[in-house]
This record gives sequence, structure tokens and C-alpha cells, in this order.
Amino acid sequence: TGGGTGSTDGAITSYTISVSSNGTTFSQAGTGTWVADGKMKHAVFTPVAARYVRLTANTVLGTAAVATEITVGAK
Repeated sequence: TGGGTGSTDGAITSYTISVSSNGTTFSQAGTGTWVADGKMKHAVFTPVAARYVRLTANTVLGTAAVATEITVGAK
């Protein structure tokens, strides 16, 4: 979050991760909070079979959420 430059404008501070197999019906896979410090963030949730993953920014600093890069996958 934060534009990748250390800025906190647009930083997501509260989020929900949802997953879906059809892109229409989503179920919640995880929630959490992040510190608005301009650093890379990680969201960890229980592995689930899904084709679609949705990141919902519940709370942000500023008027719009910023996510510069999102990677989904297992370790």
C-alpha cells in the first residue's frame, strides 16, 4: 500500500480478503489491519480452492485505496 514510495496516502489500514470459484458469489477468507507506514504488506489466510480473489479496502488514509502490486499464491 501507499504507492510503493513510502507515502501513506491511500494506505489500506483495514481489509477483507474474499474468494470465489465463479466470480459472482464470494465468501470471506480473511480480514485484518495494516499499519500505515508505506511498507510492503502481507495478508495470510487459510488455503482455499478459488479462481477469484478480492481485496476490499475497508479503511484507507485519504480518499482512495492504493495497491501497487498484488501476488496470490501458496508458499
